[in-house]
Amino acid sequence: MPVGMTAPEIEMWESVIAYVPEEVLAGADTKALTALCKWWGIYFDLQGKWDSAEVEKDRPSIYEISKAWAHCERLLGEFGMTPNARAKVKVIPKQQKQEEADPLQAYVA
Repeated sequence: MPVGMTAPEIEMWESVIAYVPEEVLAGADTKALTALCKWWGIYFDLQGKWDSAEVEKDRPSIYEISKAWAHCERLLGEFGMTPNARAKVKVIPKQQKQEEADPLQAYVA
């Protein structure tokens, strides 16, 4: 996990790591996962400011909030964390992979 993340960013990082099967994640995913966490932190901060603002002028614009959410939603999809994205993902368990015979093995052996 990258250093310097806020609590909401860490929560998102841990959520993705816990949810996405380890067979799917790779070291190359670190930057995309970091971007997701950073955008989540921005969204979380803006939403909190919106909810706690006592006067309209202190609120972030709905455009800022929706833009941050759009980035989150796109990146969540990349990790299979939306219903639509999950419908497209098929993960074969390690045990099943090992049990399946490689058709080329018959010719190589």
